Amino acid sequence: MSMQSNIFVQGKQYRVKRDYTKGQRKFISGEILTFHTENFSPYDDCFVFFFHDKSGATREWWVSVDDADNLTESWEEVFEPLS
Repeated sequence: MSMQSNIFVQGKQYRVKRDYTKGQRKFISGEILTFHTENFSPYDDCFVFFFHDKSGATREWWVSVDDADNLTESWEEVFEPLS
């Protein structure tokens, strides 16, 4: 498996489609985020996607490798790309 998912486009904006909480990370329906970069955490065995919100704060979406097989479907349930 590649350690890059290539599902988000750097600099592109995405709208959060539904409230989503995982651990301490919360995303609110309707908020607009700009994708910055992604990384892989081998210690946690997770993909980490970094976004910036309108205030410039960094927001993180973590996806475990176990869930990565369904990553495309998973991100489309939470994020909507804006044109």
